[in-house]
Amino acid sequence: MQDCWDTLAHLGAPLTTSIKLDGKPSWDALLACLKKANRSLKDPLQPDFERKRDVFWAMCLALKTHYPPVWSQLDFDLDIAAMPNRVHKLYRIAKAQLASYP
Repeated sequence: MQDCWDTLAHLGAPLTTSIKLDGKPSWDALLACLKKANRSLKDPLQPDFERKRDVFWAMCLALKTHYPPVWSQLDFDLDIAAMPNRVHKLYRIAKAQLASYP
């Protein structure tokens, strides 16, 4: 499932990756990748779980806040009150990255 996180980084998530992917980001690719990332977060024992969870929350928060039509295509619950403060910094980065989408 690591590849979904590399792809998510390519699609604008505030993560670092050493893998260079071809192609331009698209909403469809982002939605598919977020669904995979959500499934992978069912395993809290994976490496960097908290970082991945926070990045996932930041991307979801940016979509929910600024791109409601895209957000509505996902069937995720988002508990903003449960988010640590660092998610808000990641959210600003995610929001800026999503602004470059067509």
